[in-house]
Amino acid sequence: MYDVVVIGLGAMGSATLWQLARCGARVIGIDRYAPPHTLGSTHGRTRIIREAYFEHPAYVPFIRRAYELWDETSRAAKTDLFFQTGGLMIGPPDGVIVAGALFSAKEHDVEHEVLDAAEIHARYPELTPADGMMGLLEKRAGLLFPEKCVEANLRLAREEGARIVFNAEVSGWDASADQVSIDTTDGAQYIGARAVIAAGPWVS
Repeated sequence: MYDVVVIGLGAMGSATLWQLARCGARVIGIDRYAPPHTLGSTHGRTRIIREAYFEHPAYVPFIRRAYELWDETSRAAKTDLFFQTGGLMIGPPDGVIVAGALFSAKEHDVEHEVLDAAEIHARYPELTPADGMMGLLEKRAGLLFPEKCVEANLRLAREEGARIVFNAEVSGWDASADQVSIDTTDGAQYIGARAVIAAGPWVS
């Protein structure tokens, strides 16, 4: 009997597994393959992380907490997971991306610069935005290395006592008032007080 069963061990599932394990929960993580792999949502060399979220300012506090947690994870794993590059978003001043990013930046005092088309080209000669375009340069933005992040989360989770099962395909689950049972195609069953489903494209 586990406190939590985590299904799917990509970026979301592996981070969930470690955070639960470090809080003292008895946890098990299950993945259909052996992450990091190229068959889910988390693969490739890099992913952007940025504070001035054009989608909505409500995301900014979550991103700031993510920066803190990635720093904690890097230090615990003794490996570099984040590389600060700065991030430049270019578009028309009233377009979704630039206007939205500027709104988030102002709402939460995110360090940034606003550049016109000539300033963008002068600073980055390889870029030739059209007249009238504008850029928002966010200095803290950068890159995460997703596969290294997954590896670090899983290793740290193991060190905190989490059990990890790879190459186990979940075939179904059932919940009662006090427990969740997870079945896999190899005939195994895992039981927890709670379950977290982080299966990405495999969630169906």
